[in-house]
Formats: sequence, structure tokens, C-alpha cells
Amino acid sequence: MKKKKSFMLLGSLILYFCLSGVLALNTNQGNLSLFFNPQGLIINSPQNTTYTFLSGENHSLLINVSSGFLFDSLDYRVKDIKNNVEREGSLLNAGGNSYSISGYFDVYRASNLLTVFVEDVNGQIHNKSVVFFVKFPNSAPVIQNLSNNIYVCENSYLSHFFNSYDADEDNLEVDISPKYPFYVHSYMYLGSTILVSEIYSGILRKNKIGLYEETVSVSDGQYSDYKKVNITVIEVNNAPVVQNIGVQTIWLVGENSTLNKTILVTDTEDGDQDSGKLNFSLIFQGENLFNLTQNSSLLYFKATPDDLGVHNISFCAKDRGISSIHPNISLCSQNGSSLTSCINFSLTITNENRAPTITSYSPTNLAQLINETSSINFSITKYDPDETLPDSYWYLDDTLIYYFPESLQDSFIYTFDCDLVGNHKLKVDITDGALNDSLSWSINVSLSGCSVVAPSGGGGGGGKTCESKIACNEWAICQNSEKSLTNGSLSGSDYRTIKDLCDYNGFNNLNCGFQIRTCIDLNNCTKLSSKNETIRVCNYNTEPSCFDKIKNCHDGMCELLVDCGGSCQACPTCSDNILNQNEEKIDCGGPCPIDCQVESPKSPLPSPKSYIALIIILLLIIVMIYIYVRIYLIKKEKKRLMQKYFKDKND
Repeated sequence: MKKKKSFMLLGSLILYFCLSGVLALNTNQGNLSLFFNPQGLIINSPQNTTYTFLSGENHSLLINVSSGFLFDSLDYRVKDIKNNVEREGSLLNAGGNSYSISGYFDVYRASNLLTVFVEDVNGQIHNKSVVFFVKFPNSAPVIQNLSNNIYVCENSYLSHFFNSYDADEDNLEVDISPKYPFYVHSYMYLGSTILVSEIYSGILRKNKIGLYEETVSVSDGQYSDYKKVNITVIEVNNAPVVQNIGVQTIWLVGENSTLNKTILVTDTEDGDQDSGKLNFSLIFQGENLFNLTQNSSLLYFKATPDDLGVHNISFCAKDRGISSIHPNISLCSQNGSSLTSCINFSLTITNENRAPTITSYSPTNLAQLINETSSINFSITKYDPDETLPDSYWYLDDTLIYYFPESLQDSFIYTFDCDLVGNHKLKVDITDGALNDSLSWSINVSLSGCSVVAPSGGGGGGGKTCESKIACNEWAICQNSEKSLTNGSLSGSDYRTIKDLCDYNGFNNLNCGFQIRTCIDLNNCTKLSSKNETIRVCNYNTEPSCFDKIKNCHDGMCELLVDCGGSCQACPTCSDNILNQNEEKIDCGGPCPIDCQVESPKSPLPSPKSYIALIIILLLIIVMIYIYVRIYLIKKEKKRLMQKYFKDKND
């Protein structure tokens, strides 16, 4: 009797503790534990630890929260600490109020901050947080939105962008092979998983036309992806370039009474004015000078009294076009047919030529003192008594900066950048082709706070800077640093730097090597920023090959990963239609970011016994239905007879 009372007392205590929330259940990762928590909120799962997911697993964890008070739902917020993004969710107790709640939630890679919120029966909000770390298996990067065929026109440069996606947020390395005239570099990251890269080139001239078969690759150091790309440089027809003729003046009599001038013309496809492949013509704006040479680059004319005055003429040169026209040449805004270039000039015929004159100018003070980066608005007006429109030539320190053909007024703004500090001379010459006038300003640019010297090459004129575009060729074969120091091809300073880097990378003296490459600025506006662009350390091997288990360069190309890519066999990828690199199926699962489609298993065909059992069941059902119907009919007939009996009896 006492034993029975003891069990009853123990049961009552357990029931009391459960109802009062003193005892709670911890189901973290399948383990069962008890804890005393009369009031607080406890996150039993996840814990402040590291969770490692296997390949193919869903990236979700169990969330289990318990408390010493009743609650019916839970709100949570999980934050990606590295990228400062978060998502929210809720869990609901199906049975209403309880002392604990469980469910699953999706996690981020690396550090996560989980915060849970619950509301007790009194309306009070409780919260709790935990930080945990998540490791995902490394997945391969994938090249996205890169066209198989890229077209670029002659005389332009290529700038083609594409994305590389890597779920692991790794630092990716992009490359293109072979290099020259096309290169590739990382441009920017979109978020933490998408790298935007650019395939680029310098200006592509006539000697670069044709098809280039390129391999664009991306690597995270363990896995890679690559894509074959055809880049076509489309040939275009270049218009003839006609030399500036300028205003011309001749007299009726005397030494300067004959125009005898050969116009220089160059054409990329058809040569110069003497090639015999160009056609020339003259277009007159007004009365024709019929004795002026036609269909020739030689302008020969003997003036007569009937020709007095100013004659406006256009000299034109026409080429033959290109013989082999690319089907996509319309992308270059032409069809490859012949092109004509014209240049206008005026011919003044006079019996007494008078010089043109600069009649007004600005600034009126010919001695200017200005600060660096300041601008001056220069202008002149011109007059010619023979009604010739004079040409103007503007010079800064004897360098031509502007040319205004056949005008009565010139105006422009010039900015004196920091590299123009000091004294300068700005001069303008005007001419009618025979006689001239000129004007000069003395410019003193002061150094009042100019802290940055602008890159040279722009020559002022608005202060435009030059944006460099560095392009590097393939790394050369790895050279031994010790031998290079001995034979004098490596300086002592460079050797010590390379030796320190080798020590950092774990290369011993025998394996300490270095590679060099050539880099250029496609825009020719700056020097290379550091030696890191042209020299790096490498793991030296006397006979580099595709089987030495070292990522190196040989046969004129560099491997993408160890013993693959470059001159070796292609590296495994998630787009090569081959089951490799531990994939679950071809190009899916394992390191590939694409999940394999799970096929539903086909239901097996029923066995003969199953058919027999099914037939028996159907027969039993039919028999039962028959019996039920018979019983129903018998009862109905019996009822009818009873009703008839009582009716007859009453009658």
C-alpha cells in the first residue's frame, strides 16, 4: 500500500512539474535531456557550434525552443553575418499552447545569427539569440550569359561582359586563352556570388581581322568551368583620308598666277593617290572652273580675267570597297561598298591680293596670369578685303591644337591643367592661302595648390584624363631563382623578394622559382602600377608537364588547375556531359550547383496472386451487394404483404 502511494506521489510531482513548466524536454539532434527552467527561453537547437553539410543535403537545420511558460507559436530571424542579409519565418504548434516547439529552417553559408521571438499567454514578448557556423561542400563555379559567338568591328575595341556564379562566395580567377589581341579581367562583384568579368581588347586594326577561337575559363582553385567562344573581327571598308587643302589664292599675273597642288590621299585598302585604285572628282558651289584639272589628285589651274572672285570647291576621293564582305557587316553600320571622302576649300582669284586681318580678339589682355586648372575663352573675328574666308591655325608652344577652316570667327575654351604650370605662348595664324596675319598671348600658369599632376598626353584642352587599360600576356615558364641569380639574369634585390615569397608559399630553395610576363597599357596613358603584374613566384620543376601534379605553365600556355587546362586536357566541369569530379549524375550533384532530378520509382507490376486476391475481393463485394439487395427486397415484400393483410382484415 505504501509502495502504491509512493508511485502516486511521484506521478503527481512529475505532473505538477510538467504543468508548471519546471521540467522541459531538449530534443536537439535526437538527444534527450532534462533541464530546470521555470521562466526563461532556451534555444536547444541549433547550438553555438559548427554544422557541416554533406554534398546533396538540404541546407536546413532543426530549430527547437523550449521555455517555462506556455506559447503557441514562434517567430525567427536568421541573418547572414558576412553579407548582412536575413530572412524571417514562423513555426506554429499544431496542438495549441505548449512549452516547446520544433521545426526546420534554411541556413546561410558561414556565420549565422538566429534570433527567436515568442509571446506568452500574458502577451509578453521573449527573445533569444544564438550564433553558429555552417560549412557547405565546395561547389564548382559556372560561367553564365557568355555568347558562343562574339562580333567586333575593325577600328573598334571589344568590351564584352559575362558573369561567373559561385555559391561558395570564393574569390574567382578568370582567364582567356590564347591571349592577344583579347584579354579578360575581373570587373566587379554583384553581391557575393556573382563575378562580372570583361573580355576586352585595344583598337582592332586591319591586321586583326578574322576568326579567333578562344577558351574563357573561371576557377575557384579546386573546381573550374570553361567555355569555347568564337570572336570574329569583321572587316570594314575604311573611307579615304584626304589631306587638308586649306584656302588657296592666286593672282591673274605674276609668279603666283597658277594653282599647282597635289592633294595627298591615303586609303587603308586601296593605297594612296598614286595607286590607280582611287577615283577623284571636283564639286563646285557655283560656277564651274572648267579648265581646273578633273579626275586627278593634281589640282592645276591657270587663272583668266573671267575667273576673278572666290570659288568654293569640294575635292572628293572614292575607293572601291572591300572584296570579301562578312555576312554580319551590318553590325558595323555599313555594307562594305565603296566610300567617298570630300574636303572643302576655297580658291580666290584676284588681280591684287590683300591680306586678311584679325579685327578683334578676346581676352584683350595679351598677358594672362592664371591658376592651374583654370580655363580661358579665346575668340577672334577676321576680315578679308577680297571676301576670302581665311583659315585659322591655333598653336600652344608651337604645337597645333585647333584648326578652323574658312571662317570669319573662332571661339573655344582651353583649360590649363596642372602639367602646364609655367610660361606658355598661345598663338593664332590666319591666312588666305598667300598672305597672313597673327596674334599671340603670353600665359603664365601658377602653381597655387596644384597637388596632382595630370597624366601627360592630353595636352590640356579641357583637362581630360587618360584611363589605363592593362593587358598582360601568358606567364612564361617557371625559372629557378638560384640559377637565375648565379647567371646574372636576376638581381639580388629581386632574388631576396622572390625568396621571401617562396618561403611564404612553402617552396624550398630547390623549388623556388619565378615567372615573368609582358604587360602593356592598351590606352598608352600610364605605367604599370607594380611588379606584381609582371613577375610572380612559382613551384619550379625541371620538366614541367601535364603529369607532374603541379599547376604550372609549359608549351606556351598555363594550366587552369593541376595538370588540366591550358596545353593539357580540359579540366572537368559541370557542363562537359561527362560523369566526373564526384558528380552524382552527369553534370549534376556533388560539386555541381545543379541538383539532380529525382525520378519517382516505377510501381512494380502486380503479381498473379495479387490479381487472384483482387478478383476474390471483387466477387465478395458482388455477393455482399447481392445479399443486401435480396434482404432489402424480401423485407419490402414482407412489409407489403403485412399491409395487405391488415387492410383485408379491416375490410
